[in-house]
Amino acid sequence: DRRLVKKSVKQAHALARKGQYADAAEILFSCDEFDKAADLFVKAGEYTRAAEVRHDQNRFLEAAELYVEAGDHGSAATIFAQQGEFERAADCYLKVDGKSTAAEMFEKAGSFRKAADCYKEVEFLRHAAQCYVKCQQWEAAATCLEQVYTDEQLKGGAQDPAKQAELEKLVRQAGKLFLKAERPDRALAVLERGRCNADAAAIAMKLGEFGKAAELFKDAGDLEKAAGALKQLGEDAEAARLLGEHHRSQGDLRAAAEHLDAAADFMAAGDLFRQIEAFAEAAACYAKQGEHLQAARRRGKQQQLPR
Repeated sequence: DRRLVKKSVKQAHALARKGQYADAAEILFSCDEFDKAADLFVKAGEYTRAAEVRHDQNRFLEAAELYVEAGDHGSAATIFAQQGEFERAADCYLKVDGKSTAAEMFEKAGSFRKAADCYKEVEFLRHAAQCYVKCQQWEAAATCLEQVYTDEQLKGGAQDPAKQAELEKLVRQAGKLFLKAERPDRALAVLERGRCNADAAAIAMKLGEFGKAAELFKDAGDLEKAAGALKQLGEDAEAARLLGEHHRSQGDLRAAAEHLDAAADFMAAGDLFRQIEAFAEAAACYAKQGEHLQAARRRGKQQQLPR
């Protein structure tokens, strides 16, 4: 009824002039005068009703902004997220203590530092590490992974072989990130804790910690590199002994004997030379050991060998 609508609108304007904005807005809304109704709801401080009107008009961002004015950040966040306004959605979620959802929104918005900080606060440390990597916060990312490793150790998760393999991979990632952050000291520490001995030893070498590197290489079963670290310390005899053990385990008895001879382990060297029938070298080693009788016997046997 156009006449009734016209009369109602006139009544609404009269109420508005008297400052009765909310009542006027409701009348205008019932008459499908949505824009005028929304404006009057705002004047009346009825932001939620104004937001509802804008939402009914499919003016969603305006509705979300009005929900913010009304203090209804949850409704605003939902609408902002639906409209792809992820950064604004995240800010609203933070106001309703929805940090995990805010982190997701910040990540979608490409605000990786904010996302990482939120993930870290709610202890989603793997997600936090990924986001710190995306914004090149290497040390922060590595610290998160280090904490994940610590937590898993406390839970006893490292007892499972499959879990142990996963944790070793995680520790190596943390080590690489600490190196990118130019914190080799922290990289060495986390790799040692994770028993990634070969990786830790390589860093110890770069840091000039040759004694530690030698022990780590030995624990990793790499006696050649352990010997190299010992040579850096001037411990040539111990380096030669390790190389002797290495070559003996590889079945290269001559090389093993030669290294043990250089290490002054003359009895062991002599026995190895004797096994390969290098009697002259065996005799020389026994002589160095002071085993003159053994040396004499070896020389005698050498003279009896056919030429």
